Amino acid sequence: MTVAKEFVRVIEDRGKSAVVEFVEEGKVARKVIPRDAIKIGAEGLEVKRRDLKLGADYGHPWREVKLKASSKDLEDELYRRGIWTGDDAARNPGGVQAALMAVYGVDLAAVLRSVK
Repeated sequence: MTVAKEFVRVIEDRGKSAVVEFVEEGKVARKVIPRDAIKIGAEGLEVKRRDLKLGADYGHPWREVKLKASSKDLEDELYRRGIWTGDDAARNPGGVQAALMAVYGVDLAAVLRSVK
């Protein structure tokens, strides 16, 4: 019987535990797992999937931050800056970036509040 394993990279060794990084469903993920769950395999460091599932999530849940800006807000800001077409955006990428910062800068406070 084959045990399902994932290849991992150790991000931080914490003595009896470690923060590991791996790819799960096409996305980079990190977990805190017991250090002894990490094995040296033929192709690198491996951890059984069930050990990863039992590990504690590592990192702030950024997807839970409530943002106020909308695509309509961005459109209004782009228009205000004279960016009406794709060609306008290509000619003025700095203006697009400034519009993004103006619209989402409001949400910076929400991001910072979420980590306190």
